[in-house]
Amino acid sequence: MQKNSNASVIFTTIIATLILLLGMYVSVGLYPEAQEPQVIDVPTAAEIAALIVIPTIDSNPSLDNSKIDAIYDDIFRDENAEDVASKLALNELDNKDFKKKLANFLKENCSLEIDYKDIIEINVRDIDVNVSEETATVEVEFKVYVANYGDEDEEEKARVSVVFEVKDLEENDDYEDAEVFKTNVFELIKFYD
Repeated sequence: MQKNSNASVIFTTIIATLILLLGMYVSVGLYPEAQEPQVIDVPTAAEIAALIVIPTIDSNPSLDNSKIDAIYDDIFRDENAEDVASKLALNELDNKDFKKKLANFLKENCSLEIDYKDIIEINVRDIDVNVSEETATVEVEFKVYVANYGDEDEEEKARVSVVFEVKDLEENDDYEDAEVFKTNVFELIKFYD
């Protein structure tokens, strides 16, 4: 019986080997030969740009936009210059030297005995800015409240107008050098008794 069991083992081994060899032969025949990697032709940026078609616009040589450009520049330059000039003038209202001039003006024109420290409040009523070249004239109308004789219970008020001159309104340097260089004559509009 041992021969039978050895024969069956040998027979099974031979059949398994034949199946493996047949499988290897079939599997090798199924795979195609190794292919070389494909090279994809990607266009360069210059080639893509050459494909872009930009339509041409017929230009009219008789059309002169220089005046429109000048007007546009003046409008926007003046708006920015006006803003800067008005801010500088309004900042000047809080200046100690301005308040001293205002107190002296009110002493002379309203018969008040006041010092600049007696100015309680300044309320701006109107502001008008005129820009010419790199200078501006800013007229500010305001109501000023003062404590007469240093007594806040005895409050006086007056409506006053003042003109400031602003210089160095240069747009190309973002108005860095702009400043109030002159305060013109005050004008008393009304004194409230």
